[in-house]
Amino acid sequence: MTDDLGICAWTDGSVMRKGGKRKQNKPTAGWSCFFSLFSPRNGFGRVPSSSDQTIGAAELEAIAYCLSVTDPNLDLTIFTDSKYAIHMINNVTTERQLRSRRNKFCLKRIQRKIQERQSIYKTKVNLVKIPSHIKEKREKYFRENPEKLQMLEAEIKDLKNRYLILG
Repeated sequence: MTDDLGICAWTDGSVMRKGGKRKQNKPTAGWSCFFSLFSPRNGFGRVPSSSDQTIGAAELEAIAYCLSVTDPNLDLTIFTDSKYAIHMINNVTTERQLRSRRNKFCLKRIQRKIQERQSIYKTKVNLVKIPSHIKEKREKYFRENPEKLQMLEAEIKDLKNRYLILG
């Protein structure tokens, strides 16, 4: 998808704990990057095992992937729900600040790509914070507006009947 925002991408990270004994209960972090339906650039993966398996690392890996698969000649807008990633990319810039950061290698890679786009290709990279946990906000909205939920449920029932959708 391209428009006045340039190429648009949505990124997210997550962490999952495996069951089992306490020592084996190590987290696994993963990320995803979405451009548009059926886009060959859409991607997902795991945070490298050599990195911290944290949500912050996953969010940064998603942004790094996004930067690596897009044309640097075009502006890029990345939508993320991670305040952490946006803060780290925009504010942790000196070697001294980076020295103590857990995700410094991924962060350096991102900052290098952004700087390259700005200085060589004269293109912009915009990081846009979007709300997270939409489900909780939706549930709160319907708790406060029960009549809207009833209207929605009636619409869904009508659609199911019309298109013979079961469930």
